[in-house]
Amino acid sequence: MAIVSFGPLIDGARGSVGGVTFSMAGSGATARSRPRPPRPRTTDQVAAQSHMAQSAALWLALPIITQGQWAVYSQSITLYDSLGRAYKPTARQAFMWSYCIQASGGLTPNMTYPTGLGLAVIPTLTLTYSAPAMTLSAWAPAPNILSQFVIMIYYADKPHAFNRLPRLNMVAPLGSVGLPLTLAPNINGTWPNGTELRTWIGVRLIDENHRISTRLMQSKDFTAVVI
Repeated sequence: MAIVSFGPLIDGARGSVGGVTFSMAGSGATARSRPRPPRPRTTDQVAAQSHMAQSAALWLALPIITQGQWAVYSQSITLYDSLGRAYKPTARQAFMWSYCIQASGGLTPNMTYPTGLGLAVIPTLTLTYSAPAMTLSAWAPAPNILSQFVIMIYYADKPHAFNRLPRLNMVAPLGSVGLPLTLAPNINGTWPNGTELRTWIGVRLIDENHRISTRLMQSKDFTAVVI
């Protein structure tokens, strides 16, 4: 069924009602005939499905006391659904969310419940383009040395409202890593010299208390310099 956001009038819908599917595209809200659900086709899609199944099974195997600790933590955080609406996750949702984020970032998931409350906070990141590489050159305040980042950088494209290209690279440095840190050794790709480009970087932080941040999406505009 559709997810509907209510305002003075309905101001957003996503999902399916009958034979109609509501979604968002770059040009705005769309409605189309309900598509046949596809099987996962990409490596990332198959992996995400696997992580969901693994996390669900592991949740059922947790001791009751540990599930209770996740329940306490879950009520200290606020997440957002696909329409941008805030909600409080259940203990199970919080556990699976944490597991899947770590697994999809190439980490060995730590199933320990967070020892602090709330979400982790990502420091302010400074991105620098020095042809042909894109680097993380500074962050403030400096993170705890035991914190863990998951940074995904996407192929550069002509500037537009939404990222439409696949992931180019992923790095998972600890807070103790030395800067500058190379995120992509060749962000230029095959674009000609002088092309105005934009790359997107997705960042999450897992802090020293095992708390996870929401995802920060940050863009960086640059002019390609072919060396």
